[in-house]
Amino acid sequence: MNTIVEKFKSLYNELNASNISLVETLYDDNVTFIDPFHEIHGLTKLSNYFAELYKNVQDCEFEFGETYSKTSSALIVWNMKFRHRSLSKDIIEVPGSTQIRFDEKIYFHRDYFDAGKMVYENIPVVGSVIKYIKRQV
Repeated sequence: MNTIVEKFKSLYNELNASNISLVETLYDDNVTFIDPFHEIHGLTKLSNYFAELYKNVQDCEFEFGETYSKTSSALIVWNMKFRHRSLSKDIIEVPGSTQIRFDEKIYFHRDYFDAGKMVYENIPVVGSVIKYIKRQV
């Protein structure tokens, strides 16, 4: 298995509000990071994004599934379980996947997941409406 991929998996199970600087060990200075909420360019902006994101995360754990890896790219399937101060008091579980491209460090990272399941379904009142709509479709 590719060393970068193993470092990626390890980092995401270690990352928390107190060790955001760990992202600098894995990501290139000119990284492009894309998820359903943002497109970020540059390591400094990515570090700032993670610092803001993890400020309210109480617990976060990734279970990694299949990994498809080539010499300089990989697709990693995961299931994330987390608790967030501003969302549901329960553990929120979100399946997803990440596409990365790398040389010595990751220079491209794209996450694929259901943003509604992650956030909107876990906001009081709004979440009930979204869940109701999903059941009707």
